[in-house]
Amino acid sequence: NPGFEGGMGSSQVYWTRVRGGPFFPGIDPGEPWRDNIRPPEGWTAWWRDRYPCDLAYTFKMGQPEMVVIGDSDPERVHEGSQALKSFTFQSCHDMGILQTVSAVPGGTYHVEAWGHAWYSDCSSKPHDPPLLPNCTDPWGNAHDYLSVGIDTKGGIDPLGSDVVWGQEVEIYGVYSHSITVTAKAQASQITVFLRSRADTPLKHADAYWDDVSLTEYPVFEVEQSMLAFLAEHGGADPAPRQIGVVTSTPPLTWTVSVSPTVSWLSVSALSGTTPSVVTAT
Repeated sequence: NPGFEGGMGSSQVYWTRVRGGPFFPGIDPGEPWRDNIRPPEGWTAWWRDRYPCDLAYTFKMGQPEMVVIGDSDPERVHEGSQALKSFTFQSCHDMGILQTVSAVPGGTYHVEAWGHAWYSDCSSKPHDPPLLPNCTDPWGNAHDYLSVGIDTKGGIDPLGSDVVWGQEVEIYGVYSHSITVTAKAQASQITVFLRSRADTPLKHADAYWDDVSLTEYPVFEVEQSMLAFLAEHGGADPAPRQIGVVTSTPPLTWTVSVSPTVSWLSVSALSGTTPSVVTAT
């Protein structure tokens, strides 16, 4: 469900500063499902609760709300007819969604997503700038950082040591450019994260996401990196050797060159499509 064009699910996970985690509302005993957190189908909502804000205040990160929205406000939808809205009121937040997918160990994966934030402490109009004329907003340096990440071993902790995060960006009001990250899988699963990190407890702090793509860069391998030929002087030529040329997916075309060229070595075939075999004689 990369474009959030499906329905809404209920999978949720969170961590707290005092109790730790992860906790799974609706699954763990004593953890009721939060019915105001409805991530897109196939995705899990995640958040950090009751951690201190980045700023030196007594405010704490709050539990978000989350909903799949339609195209009644076209600027909030990048493509298609739906997008994700996640938001908090009067609190800072560290939140997002995640999804774990199968992977090829050693494969390189690229995530791209479209997102933007909208926040204000003195307006409820959804396209006002963060600071308005005659506004007594005390949060002149508020930020909402967006990023995407990949856990290279398929874990679900956004602060885990195996998560590779792309650059945090600030995109306000419109989908101006995509947000990306690239990482190499270290297991047969990886986890994709979308993240919004607001450092200031504003009246409104919204994050909008749409159109997530996951691309696997093929693994190109030569199955033997070195060949050894042993021959007796005046005897028969040594047996040919074979080199496998493979990729994960999809098939790739390849070519071979011999450098420097010598009279005693020949190679066939000189080009092909994986998977295939090159013979050195």
